[in-house]
Amino acid sequence: MNQPVVVNEHSCSCLAGCLKGAHALVVAVLDEAGRLVEANQGFRRSVGLAEAADLPVACGQYFLAPTLAELLEVGHGADGLVFEGILNIGDPTRACLSLLGSAHRQCGRLLVVAEPDVAELEGLHVKLLALNEQLAEAQRELLRVNRRLRDSEARLQDLSLSDSVTGLANRRRMEARIQEELLRSRRFGKPFAVILADIDHFKRVNDEYGHDLGDSVLRAVAGLLAREVRDCDLAARWGGEEFVVLLPETTLATAIAVAERLRAGLAGLGLAQPAWPVTASFGVAVYVAEEDGPGLIRRADGAMYAAKRGGRNRVVAALSS
Repeated sequence: MNQPVVVNEHSCSCLAGCLKGAHALVVAVLDEAGRLVEANQGFRRSVGLAEAADLPVACGQYFLAPTLAELLEVGHGADGLVFEGILNIGDPTRACLSLLGSAHRQCGRLLVVAEPDVAELEGLHVKLLALNEQLAEAQRELLRVNRRLRDSEARLQDLSLSDSVTGLANRRRMEARIQEELLRSRRFGKPFAVILADIDHFKRVNDEYGHDLGDSVLRAVAGLLAREVRDCDLAARWGGEEFVVLLPETTLATAIAVAERLRAGLAGLGLAQPAWPVTASFGVAVYVAEEDGPGLIRRADGAMYAAKRGGRNRVVAALSS
């Protein structure tokens, strides 16, 4: 494009015609009035001119810098090279392209030829690849942050439903599960039971040996409950030295047997230093029709206190009403 181009009316038309299929190269021929009389596909697509559009057409709006008026003014109509450099063309309502181009005048016509700056395009391509990689990395980091956020939310949710000393479910979680089982039992007619356990003489442990040892006892009891119950069951610290075990689809007889197994297991724990037996009193209650959660726990609690009064370290079943 740095070499002079000899242009006449015939060559303008032939050159434009030969390049109508070229996409990268932009070719346009303008008449004396500045109307577009020939254009290849590259020019039409660059400025948004339909390939089927009839020519000639006014095209001043397509030349953004230099403007068409500036191109026509250069050389005051004399033949020869009138422009060489960066040519900005396009539809001003959409986008424009910056191309390396030149304009030549001969026989009153203006031939415009332009093409992309390959070096610039390569540089833009490298930048685009880098931006894409940065975007991909940003998306990966966003996924990592989202995973950490979900994990944190899950941990917070678990902490809000867990007892900090024993790691078992807390009272809030147990109350929700009892309500779920209550609704399920009403719908499907399946029995379920609760076991309420209270560690015997626990206040003496705290008073005589301190709360650290008391917490050790609580954790030992919690560990036994967690090991002995089924996956579908739920063991929870109800408060203080009290624990509740929820047994879905369990009859009263089976619940009593489970409570006896837990009682025997606790009696076998004991404390090495100081030597002190760990026992608990158990109250068992099975859900009856139209009962609510607090009512079920009250019956189990009454049975547990009956076990205390009966000498502790025993299991007592609650009456049905």
